[in-house]
Amino acid sequence: MLLYKEESGVEANEILIEALRAAGITDVLLLGGEKAISAEFEQALKPHGIEALRIGGETRYETSVDFAKLALGLHPARRGEKLSCLYSETIAFVSSESLPMGGRESADGVLITPLLAREQGLMFLTAPNEIPSAICQFFRDHSAEMDVRNIWIVGGTARIEQDVGEGIVDMVANGRCNR
Repeated sequence: MLLYKEESGVEANEILIEALRAAGITDVLLLGGEKAISAEFEQALKPHGIEALRIGGETRYETSVDFAKLALGLHPARRGEKLSCLYSETIAFVSSESLPMGGRESADGVLITPLLAREQGLMFLTAPNEIPSAICQFFRDHSAEMDVRNIWIVGGTARIEQDVGEGIVDMVANGRCNR
């Protein structure tokens, strides 16, 4: 995993592309829309023999849903092809306000990632005071197909309100969503 910073400029992009080439990487997953990772960077990969698949929605919530769809083999770009390293038994919900964007927020999303990797789980972003509609729709459509055994609400009520956490549990278990 490499973190991309838009403000890094052309020189940093060239260094990143050279690092990808040196590592023999020919396929990359760009996780985020064009606001997060520019179309220019995506296009700059092609002449170097690096194919990119972008997973990104209009919002952070939609991006987390699109990644879950990819992992579970439900994404239109790779329908039927599950990511071999991910399953749906463990799901974590992290407040979108607890991501390290600009250094002011806590890093709950970053800190939980190694544990989720160990558990081969998925992470969804949520608002602290409501369940975003994209997340609701995903679980309405797919909760019956998933074998979720562990639900982690990361950061406690300081990050995700109590009633939202309770709503998440009901949504994952039953496909019902009361935002």
